Amino acid sequence: MSWADLPPDLLRLISGNLHEVGDLIRFLSVCQAWRDTAPPAPLPQFLPWLLAPRGKYSPSIARFRSVFSNTTTTTTTTWCAPGTYSRRTMWLSTEDGTAMWSLTSEAGPSQSPLRVVDPFTGAATALPPFAREIAGYKLYYTDGFVLADGTFVLYGVEDLDRMGCAVTAAMLRPGDTAWMEGGALLIVYPGFCGGSAATYHDGEIVLVDVLHVDTVKLRITRGGGNIGDVLDVTANTTSREDPPWSRSPGPQPRRTYTFKSRGELLVACLLVQDMAEQDGGVDQPRALAGAMSVSVFALEEPEEVAGDGVDIIRRWVKRDGRSLGDRVLFLGCPTSFAVDAARFGGAISGGCAYLVLSSQQNAGWSRRNVPETCRVYRYSFEDGSATVVEELPTGAGWDDDANMTWVVPRPSAIAPVRVSSCCCH
Repeated sequence: MSWADLPPDLLRLISGNLHEVGDLIRFLSVCQAWRDTAPPAPLPQFLPWLLAPRGKYSPSIARFRSVFSNTTTTTTTTWCAPGTYSRRTMWLSTEDGTAMWSLTSEAGPSQSPLRVVDPFTGAATALPPFAREIAGYKLYYTDGFVLADGTFVLYGVEDLDRMGCAVTAAMLRPGDTAWMEGGALLIVYPGFCGGSAATYHDGEIVLVDVLHVDTVKLRITRGGGNIGDVLDVTANTTSREDPPWSRSPGPQPRRTYTFKSRGELLVACLLVQDMAEQDGGVDQPRALAGAMSVSVFALEEPEEVAGDGVDIIRRWVKRDGRSLGDRVLFLGCPTSFAVDAARFGGAISGGCAYLVLSSQQNAGWSRRNVPETCRVYRYSFEDGSATVVEELPTGAGWDDDANMTWVVPRPSAIAPVRVSSCCCH
């Protein structure tokens, strides 16, 4: 029996229960009768895909991997940015992970044609070029994200010497004809923000460093998108006290994930015990899972506004894990986000966080003897346990746990694919 012989009501029932991106794409590809005759119907909420946005040798290629579907758990979908094999490709996703684009510079780092491509629809859009240099700083963008209104936000941190680094940022709002760009020198240590994810909060791009020497805030000026508009890049310490995650005995902070949830600025901190101090070997997944923990902190804003010359003291307050019982955290770099568990219809339970961790992340001095393997872990805020969800393939873009993020595409953002054969691979 072909798809065309099935009654429309049954086709609608089938499509409404496809919560995995790959399954819906296959269904749209082979079921021409559904595409041609079915009336619009509510589409399901997709399960997240893990995204490796750039490999060491093929940055223009993005790899998507499902870790939640029983039918496609071992399937990796590879997508290459159409029409380019440029090494100057940056993958950007929205703050909530519902959309993504590839940003490509065809000719070089400055004054070169820019364009963004949507991998799910194939739509390409030209963007204005970057400026050659702003305020004496060479532009250096390595990461970024897209706001809900379509604003592109890029940033980069480059070590200059043992005492400082340069921070650069760029923003392009819908309708602007030029990027707002800016930069600043920070007196911090090398590797600042190297293991951190950024977010946008109260008109500022916020990066919380894993050791919390400083919190970088990039204030956005109110301009018309002209060449003269810049970003005011400053380093602000949110608290004169050491961050709570740095005072924990034993496990050390390895990475911070900054994101917003229900109007709050949150930081999830990954702490890992050095496996050299553990028994049973450094590359045993169970031992690594038992050595990690994830704590979530909220930024506590002062109720009163300080006067001139008086610092506003903000503090990070640890959240009770039970307050996250109805949410799922998807932690990655450069973007992380939280999703209400109810959106997944029971397919994914709340009160947990999903993240990727390399076997060498906490191997200490023994890392030379440890095979480099990345695994997806689920951390439960209810009992503080971590379990292995899946071991990722070796190499092929899945070898850098600091450059993986999550994407939950909207069903309406998937373009139908028409094929001539009866099979879809």
